[in-house]
Amino acid sequence: MLKISQKLALYNFLLLLVIEIFLFPTDLNAQASRSGKTIFENVNVFDGNSNRLMVNQNVLIEGNSIISISSLPITED
Repeated sequence: MLKISQKLALYNFLLLLVIEIFLFPTDLNAQASRSGKTIFENVNVFDGNSNRLMVNQNVLIEGNSIISISSLPITED
């Protein structure tokens, strides 16, 4: 079970990711597949726990969960 601070951080991250998608759609490359996984490439990520903005990150989403955040390319494997 997630702690309240973790839930808040995840909520903040997802909110900022959605804002980023709608404000900067030309900068975003999302690849969806039949596996139910989506990869967002070259996005800026704010985790809600620090004041740091992680730029040019790749994010792997499966269902409603963030599986991976990396500056390196992500594959579905």
